[in-house]
Amino acid sequence: MDEVQKTGGAVEIILQTVSKNRRSLPFVAILLGVLSVVFAVLFTQGFIVAATVDGSPISRLSVIQELEEKGGKTTLDELINKKSIDFALSKANIGVDESLIKERIAELETQVATQGGTLKEALAAEGMTLERLTEQITTTLKLEEMFKDKTVVTDEEVVEYLKTNEAELPKGVEVGVLKVQIKNQLQQEKFQAEAQKWVAEVTKNAKVKYYVAY
Repeated sequence: MDEVQKTGGAVEIILQTVSKNRRSLPFVAILLGVLSVVFAVLFTQGFIVAATVDGSPISRLSVIQELEEKGGKTTLDELINKKSIDFALSKANIGVDESLIKERIAELETQVATQGGTLKEALAAEGMTLERLTEQITTTLKLEEMFKDKTVVTDEEVVEYLKTNEAELPKGVEVGVLKVQIKNQLQQEKFQAEAQKWVAEVTKNAKVKYYVAY
């Protein structure tokens, strides 16, 4: 994007110079040649053209239009929801320690490594970036902080779960380990329920004004 802005600024300066020197034909010819070079750079670096087929160009605009037709509404809704959530969390003034984010990322790296891969490869396979993953982890941590009082799991709840689901529990697992697993599971279920309810309320009440219809 910076390169586009720089190039656009250069073109504007050139056009202004041409205007001031319109009576000098040789000078204009030189500047027009420079403009053609600038356009060629934009063309070859993908700012204007996404690809060519036997020399025939496919513009980036046509790619964007095609993508908007196929998934514009879904993508826009996702972006609206994300902005609504970010805005609501910002108003709630909930902060996240940077070390917690790094810790979550490290945990994911360890999990992926046990499967013989890397986090970078896993993200690429999902069409994700580390930046996007970091954003998602940050949002999750903020929500966990927001609902920490509502996601507490008592020992009584764990015992009740053990009794109710005794037939489905894995065999050969130490009781202490099993209780920890169950507690984590119940806590995650509570968190998901609270988070989904909150997100639904936030996105429902968000004041959205559409300028494009899909």
